Amino acid sequence: MRKRFPWAVFLLWVSAFQAAAQVEIELEVEVVDEETGEPLIGANVMVTSPEKGTITDEYGKATLRLPAGDSCTLELGYVGYQPLELRMFLDRDRSLQLSMRTGVALEEVLVLGHSDQGGLRTPEMSVEELSSSEVALLPLILGERDLLKALQLKPGIPSGSEGNNGFFVRGGGNDQNLFLLDGAPVFSPTHLFGFFSTFHTDAIEGLKLYKGGFPPRYGGRLSSIVEVSARAGDRESFRGKGGIGLLSSRLLVEGPLKKEKASFLVSGRRTYIDLFTRPINAANRDREDFEPIPNYNFYDLQAKLSWEPNEKDAFSWTGFFGRDQFKLGESEFDFRYRWGNAATSFRWNRLLSNTLSANNTLSYSNYNYGITNEINGFTFFVG
Repeated sequence: MRKRFPWAVFLLWVSAFQAAAQVEIELEVEVVDEETGEPLIGANVMVTSPEKGTITDEYGKATLRLPAGDSCTLELGYVGYQPLELRMFLDRDRSLQLSMRTGVALEEVLVLGHSDQGGLRTPEMSVEELSSSEVALLPLILGERDLLKALQLKPGIPSGSEGNNGFFVRGGGNDQNLFLLDGAPVFSPTHLFGFFSTFHTDAIEGLKLYKGGFPPRYGGRLSSIVEVSARAGDRESFRGKGGIGLLSSRLLVEGPLKKEKASFLVSGRRTYIDLFTRPINAANRDREDFEPIPNYNFYDLQAKLSWEPNEKDAFSWTGFFGRDQFKLGESEFDFRYRWGNAATSFRWNRLLSNTLSANNTLSYSNYNYGITNEINGFTFFVG
């Protein structure tokens, strides 16, 4: 018995040490509003060293079990209330009721702005605008920037079908939209059966789209009005710009006619699809199973002259011409379809006073088409 006694003492000592090391206390916290005494539901209750946390229940109470003998920092947080910290010793079980104060002080924020007095004097509703800088940022589609496809991205303007330039403003028809180029109407402003628009983005200053509440000067329209402004040429130096796309190429030339007084701008575009289809048709014409590929091409030309003889008068002339041609022919069958636009406008702007001006526009527009069908020597023409 004397030999086993030291081992029994050692085991009792180890058990007592482990029991002392595992002693925990219970910390119960009740969080209430300082002014009303109402419990705060879902308040964050955090303890550091050791890191533990919980949230209060529907009665504003929370319970944490922590190791005894250490000190800790109790942190309370709640949305819309000032945070609260409390330093305490964990020597025994504790039950606390803590109050939190409402109001969170924020730093001063100063917002400055400038009022648009011009917009208040001339209010315009349902108007979308595109400037020349925004036009230059439009994505390229087959090497071309398309204004009409950019308009389809505006609210209230769904497109008719994928890849088509037609758009329907607030339920209106595609043929109920009025397109103006410097005041001259442009009918059916598309190429390649609606795939490309006729407007040259390099020669455009900007545009306005009226989706409703049209100004009286337009005489009333059913769906929308698209007013396109052509860009005046450079009055200081001669410049040129061009591009080659998958289906067409374009070239623009501008410069002064008289420095700081008069300028010109000429822009042209043409597709070269027919330059490939014609040789292919000619090479395979003698084959028995030959089926000709339709020959198609389009081209357009836009020009503008500007002249400011003095500080009060400004004159400008804008011209546009475009043509599409489609041909499908065999030995006994020949089908041709052509259509195009021609538009021109002359403008005189006169400054009468600091607050009054007169704008005069004289325009001419023409849209023509022709269908020629020849079968076995018989010709049918519509145009």
